[in-house]
Amino acid sequence: MTLERKTRLTLMALKLLDVSANAAPREESFSLFFSQQELQKLLSGKELVAPVIKKKASLYLGALFYQSPHEWTLWMNDNRITPEQTPSFICIQNITPHTVTLTWIHEGHSHKITLKPNQSYDPVTQETREGKL
Repeated sequence: MTLERKTRLTLMALKLLDVSANAAPREESFSLFFSQQELQKLLSGKELVAPVIKKKASLYLGALFYQSPHEWTLWMNDNRITPEQTPSFICIQNITPHTVTLTWIHEGHSHKITLKPNQSYDPVTQETREGKL
């Protein structure tokens, strides 16, 4: 593209935007991509996107390290759980080298669950699934 062509296109764009090289800046903002209302929200710092939807709760057993019925460590939802440090909303019923059976109190409901490592429990569907939900 020649310099003359670039200059002509630039001048046409400036004319289209109702701006000249000597003009003072406009008080209201202009955008080719957003409506005036959207632009005002952007400039005022308000978000235009929908609010983040809270991820539904699930229980995920990442790992189970078993030494004995009284000596073990679980990694649930990326938190370490031991016989000495068990959250109040979880009650360990039984633990073996390969599974843990527990009662989970969630949103006023009691869920009796048996999980193996790398399994998740979905309280909405009341299903146990492989992997992290």
